[in-house]
Amino acid sequence: MRSPDGASTSSTSTARNRPRDALGGLYGIAGADPGPDGRLRDPLDVVTALCGGGASTVQLRLKGVDDRTLLSVAERALRICRDVGVALVINDRADVCALVGADGVHLGWDDLPPEAARDVVGDAWVGVSTHDPAELARALAAGPDYVGYGPVWESPTKEGLRDARGLQALAAIVAGAGQTPVVAIGGITEPARVARVMRAGAASAAVLSAVSGAADMREATRRLAQAAQTGGSG
Repeated sequence: MRSPDGASTSSTSTARNRPRDALGGLYGIAGADPGPDGRLRDPLDVVTALCGGGASTVQLRLKGVDDRTLLSVAERALRICRDVGVALVINDRADVCALVGADGVHLGWDDLPPEAARDVVGDAWVGVSTHDPAELARALAAGPDYVGYGPVWESPTKEGLRDARGLQALAAIVAGAGQTPVVAIGGITEPARVARVMRAGAASAAVLSAVSGAADMREATRRLAQAAQTGGSG
């Protein structure tokens, strides 16, 4: 894994024993999303590609599955991530994060409050989605380990239901977040956009369809991860 300044970290380290400012690079989101042929990807294939291509963090985001399936997939995803020292974050579910020993949980505004999630996951990361300065202020009051912000550009995922915020707004959020890392999300569909959000000050660039929709997911991840490193170091 790599820190935001591009320095390598131990392949056996995890989010739990890294400082808050170590979140960096490419933040890949893995789920049952469409591939280039329209068929849904196996989320574990996406996790494997993200880990093999150089993502520093993987978020497992599965919607509409039963709890046993989610727990099973999360356990297997964690093993894949652990093999290469990539941090695993579970979307929405603090209980699943705690049960499998994942490195963090990512929360939306309809999920557990960050303070309650912290009681469940202990010293694992707690990340919170934000979409404007007011939500950022509310999130920061709860002391998250990082915040997500977007959509930076229009997106085919749920963030696309909101107006695109743009790079200037992202830079303002980064400044307002202070020492709390910001993960940019929404419409980051190519390496050039990854580099642009990193230059705007984001600690990480979150990608979903840019990988799941690619014919070669590992190669797509490699190019996006390289852009995160070069964009963030310029």
